[in-house]
Amino acid sequence: MKSLHTIQKLSKLGEILSKTAFIFAVIGCCGCIAGMLSMGFGNGELLRIGAITLHGLIYEKYGYNGRSIAATLSGSLLVCAGEAALAKFAESYFRNEQKAETPFTSAGAKELLRLGILTIAVPTGCAMAGSIAEGILAGFMQVENTVENIG
Repeated sequence: MKSLHTIQKLSKLGEILSKTAFIFAVIGCCGCIAGMLSMGFGNGELLRIGAITLHGLIYEKYGYNGRSIAATLSGSLLVCAGEAALAKFAESYFRNEQKAETPFTSAGAKELLRLGILTIAVPTGCAMAGSIAEGILAGFMQVENTVENIG
């Protein structure tokens, strides 16, 4: 019984970490959208703190091309969205495991298998889709080489 109690505590911790990961992924999505709007599509006034704008800080101080950063943020947006979805699947697994009060059920095993496959497939697919989106947006914005302009 002591090991089952430990498993349940770890499951509760997993649920909390999954919720936290989801919140940070959503914050990342919102940050990517705000950065894209500020760097690539606006005049740089969207993100302003006092007299400092994000566009002015990056372009004037460091010499980076704002359009190339906006293209990179489009790929990062897809990665953050995929991670948010994956965190929700993990949270669902942990919630169902706690409801069953044991991880050793047939439904729990199937759900864990699905979560394992998604843990491999979602980040890989989102990284590929993000790279494609970054390349397409860089082409539309006429950015020559996104990687060299950023780093």
